[in-house]
Formats: sequence, C-alpha cells, structure tokens
Amino acid sequence: MNIEQLFLTNTRLIELIKPEMVIFDLKNKDKESVLKEMVAHVREFYQIEGKEDILGRVLNRENISSTGVGNGFAFPHARIKIEKGPIMCLGMAKEGIDFESIDGKPVHVILLIIWKPQVPGLFNHLFGGVAKYLLDNPQVKEFLLAVNTYDQIAQILFPIRLEISSESGHIQGAKLLLKLQTLLDDKKKDLGKRKLAKIEKEMKFIREELDPSILARFDRLYEKFGAGVFKIENGVCQGCMIKLSTSLASIIQKNNNDIFVCQKCGRYIVT
Repeated sequence: MNIEQLFLTNTRLIELIKPEMVIFDLKNKDKESVLKEMVAHVREFYQIEGKEDILGRVLNRENISSTGVGNGFAFPHARIKIEKGPIMCLGMAKEGIDFESIDGKPVHVILLIIWKPQVPGLFNHLFGGVAKYLLDNPQVKEFLLAVNTYDQIAQILFPIRLEISSESGHIQGAKLLLKLQTLLDDKKKDLGKRKLAKIEKEMKFIREELDPSILARFDRLYEKFGAGVFKIENGVCQGCMIKLSTSLASIIQKNNNDIFVCQKCGRYIVT
C-alpha cells in the first residue's frame, strides 16, 4: 500500500469535505447546469494548476455513463492532478434532477470529486464503497436534504469511511465494461479518422475508471473469444448459454451494476 492509499484508507468522508464546499440548495435544475454551478463553486475556492477543463472532463465522463448510482445519489468526477488529496463539493437539490441514473430516479445529493489518483483503480475501490454505503442507507439522503448547517452535515456523514477493499463496488462498473466492449467492436469497422479518434478518447476514459485486474481479464477474454462480457437473459449466460445457479442469479439481480464471472465459461456477465 503506497502513501496515497495509506492517507485515504479509513479516512472519514466528512474529513475531505470542507465547510465551504457544501451547497445546501443548488440553483440550477438540469444536469449540465448543476455540474457547471458546482465546478464554478470549486474554482472560487481552489486554484487549479494550468488551464484544466474541469467541466469538460466531468461532462465527458457523464456522456460515457451517468454517475447517478441510484437512490438519489450521484458521484460526478474529473480526473485532474492536484497537489493534495481529493477536492470534494457536496450539493443538494431538493426538487431533484434528471441525472439519467441507473434506477431512473431523480438525483438529490451530488458529490463532485476532483482527483487523479496515482494508483489505477483506486478511485473506484474507495468511492465504490462510499456509494454502496449510501445505497444501503437511503435515509442518509433524507437527512441531508433536511439540514442547513455544516455541523449537521458532519454528524450525518461521520460514520462513512473510505476503505480499500476488494469487495468495493465499481461506480457504474457493468455499464462501463459493456460500453468498452461496444467501442472495441466499433473500432473494427471502417470508420473515418474523426470517429476513430472519438472512440479512442472514450476508451481511454473508461480504462481510467475500471480496475486494472478487471481490464486485464477482459482484454484476455476479448482477444481469445472476441467478447469479454455478456448479458444475462432469463438467468442464462449469453456467452455459454448455460443457466446460472439460483444463488448467483439472485445476487446479480440485487447488485445489477456490479461485474460478475460466469461459473461455467469464465466470461464477465452483467444484467
């Protein structure tokens, strides 16, 4: 574990959210405008080196796959090198915003994260766990929307820690893996230079989001079989056409954006 992991492991989430980085009532009502509002708020308090297009990076990530994880929460982020730890901005939208979330529900609590970890996959290992906590405790959203002081926010978020765990979920991981496979398939087609450049850019974004071990296995599977991830239909893996065990099918159904491995053919399977 390197110094970056040591610094963040077991850190309480609230320790990384400064009082000035809380917006209790976001003014804008649509996704892009809200993200623009939050990025502008960050820039009021932080000097980002160079002319980094934070908003552009956030929106590019959203265009690949929404970071709305469900139950009213979203984790938009931009991978930009900064001197110390993540910059976080917490925003509340009482009326709710259409974020194209995985569950189709409006987003009310947005945690904008600006950070480029040195360790590939570290972002999802840390914040996938935070997302899982919030999804397992939907009452946190209601508490956050009902308060108006930083001390109250701190009390609500105090139990949440950032932890390195192999069991941490990946933020929109299944969607990202499927998108990567689609882009690889598209890359084989007779496309112009501009479209190929766009595909390469999107693939780079996705590879930065996913854990290296997942990518390595996926790359091997794709090279060998021409596909590394398959959908599940009616409990059947579409890679080997064999029905999954009842227990695995049940787990997958409950965690419909996690990435699983078929017990029969070894390919990744997603809902």
